[in-house]
Amino acid sequence: MFSGRLSGLVLTQSIARLDSGLRFTYVGPRLARLLRAQPASLVGQSLAHVFGRSLAKRHRDEAVRALAGEPVVFEERFRTSQGRRWAQVTLAAGT
Repeated sequence: MFSGRLSGLVLTQSIARLDSGLRFTYVGPRLARLLRAQPASLVGQSLAHVFGRSLAKRHRDEAVRALAGEPVVFEERFRTSQGRRWAQVTLAAGT
């Protein structure tokens, strides 16, 4: 499906790292708190599982562009432990 890795999912200064299958390989403590989860419990989970299939499908094209090396920035509304919040999301290919 995808090749490469995505680094830098940013949600209100929260960091995560995704592999080529859009599964979390790292989740920072702030993002985990917003999701009311422990970072380790999110590692290995897919973006679709954590944020919903609809969101993952909606941003598939952005993920493909980012995996191809193009930095991608967009806004999205997420459901968090603090309610629904708008966030600027940056996707960038990692090493």
